[in-house]
Amino acid sequence: MASNNPFHYVGLINRSGHGISPRMIPDVGAIPSQDPVLLPNGAFEIPIIQPRGEERHAILGIFLDEWSKLEMQVARLLALSLGSDPMEMPVLMNGLGSRGQRDALTSLLLPRLKDGAASKLQKIMEKIKAHTTRRNHIIHGYWYLEVVITDRNGVPWPNYRQYRRYDPSDIAARRQLDSGNETQARKNYMFSLSRIQALSAEMQGLWHEFSSITERDTKPAPQRSVRKITAVGG
Repeated sequence: MASNNPFHYVGLINRSGHGISPRMIPDVGAIPSQDPVLLPNGAFEIPIIQPRGEERHAILGIFLDEWSKLEMQVARLLALSLGSDPMEMPVLMNGLGSRGQRDALTSLLLPRLKDGAASKLQKIMEKIKAHTTRRNHIIHGYWYLEVVITDRNGVPWPNYRQYRRYDPSDIAARRQLDSGNETQARKNYMFSLSRIQALSAEMQGLWHEFSSITERDTKPAPQRSVRKITAVGG
């Protein structure tokens, strides 16, 4: 019986110079020896053992939590720009979407901020835009296990790399993802566990920058002139 923890896709890259015969090991049950076995035909049978730990799921969960905290800061600043109750913001946030939220803050709050806070918010919004693209690729992607076979003391040996991968519509970019080489496509669409952790840390830093912008950073509201209208006749 299979578990609910296998990788969606396993890619194999042989850089050992040896002939290999991979053998997928079920993701439940006893874990066999990882030693390759020399076959009569000269190739090596290599057991491919999927990592069974929950580390990748925990790392993804932390990433999602950090993103949620950023969205809460966006909601708070939108409420500040509109003079509204932050608890009423979910309706507006859902209707605007990520791009609309950024545009609203840029149009409504940025002009009301003092110079230092305005400059800070502008830089934050640029970073948020880049993070939004990465967030979409991570959320809408899948867990991909890349197994790179290298030579170790004369025998091929598997090295396991876990990624959150997103497949773009461009077939050429998808081929670059499978190549195992460092390409721009892999940078854009493949996220190692350590990279997801680094992105989470960056978002935590953005949260602190966001939270430092408060009502004290807004300029005094301009006095509105009252125009007296005199009725004519009657």
